[in-house]
Amino acid sequence: MPGNEWSLRHHREEYVSDFGIVGFRGPKRPESCVYWNHMPAAWIRDKVGNEVWEKYFKFCVIRNPYEKAISAFYFRRAKNASVLMVPPSHDMKIADLDSDRIEFEKYLLRGPLPIDRDKYIIDGKFCLNDIIRYERLATDIERVCVRIGIPWDSSLLPSFKVGTRPKNASLDNIYTDKSRKIVESAFSFELKYFNYSFPIGNS
Repeated sequence: MPGNEWSLRHHREEYVSDFGIVGFRGPKRPESCVYWNHMPAAWIRDKVGNEVWEKYFKFCVIRNPYEKAISAFYFRRAKNASVLMVPPSHDMKIADLDSDRIEFEKYLLRGPLPIDRDKYIIDGKFCLNDIIRYERLATDIERVCVRIGIPWDSSLLPSFKVGTRPKNASLDNIYTDKSRKIVESAFSFELKYFNYSFPIGNS
């Protein structure tokens, strides 16, 4: 994408050109939109065609389901606050742990949970060429950039959707035996396929 056509922002319009495709991202997707964020892999394959799909190097970002569920819980609770792109030094609120444990269990039972299996599974099979683990985001992005021949500059990696999870809302502080079992059941595929487990001594 030409430098004079690119700007860094969270919400953006659909962009289709000879340089590639950036899907629409925003609260109200236009009916005319062809590509948007979080599209299922099968839909993308159908849009671009099998020949292009098979030719391209395909990857996605995954995250430990235990961490993902907690982050989704706090993000949904605070989404009306529009906390986006705050600096790392942002002083987040402190969680009421007793209350949040109860509310987190209710969220897991009520849903919807952040299950995005359709982004990397087609017809029951993993359909991508590689993954980037959120836990080692910069390192894995650099590895993928080397793989596809793109220069890597870690200073260009933005931070979106941060600032909604309290500093003391660690896995050890929020999870109960019940909530762990719910996550283990809902994310059984991810835990097994990507070899994730509950981090011991998480702080």
